[in-house]
Amino acid sequence: MPVNTDMITQKGIAVPGDLSQALLADARSLAIFEAMRPSCQRRYVNWVEQARRQGTRERRILKAHEMILDYGRRHPGRRAPV
Repeated sequence: MPVNTDMITQKGIAVPGDLSQALLADARSLAIFEAMRPSCQRRYVNWVEQARRQGTRERRILKAHEMILDYGRRHPGRRAPV
């Protein structure tokens, strides 16, 4: 089971421990994630949580990291300072 890091979204949804660890490991992706609209944050959390197999979950976390960085490039006005 993923380690709980007690990270929550802007609307109070708990971020899974393994996803939050990946975000905390990269300050840039964490800043972008925190600057996202709550609906975007929720979509990433739900997408990771819906994975049935651990391998799928790990791939989704890696892909989510790439997509979050891409979100920061596409929405520079929403990027939080790092």
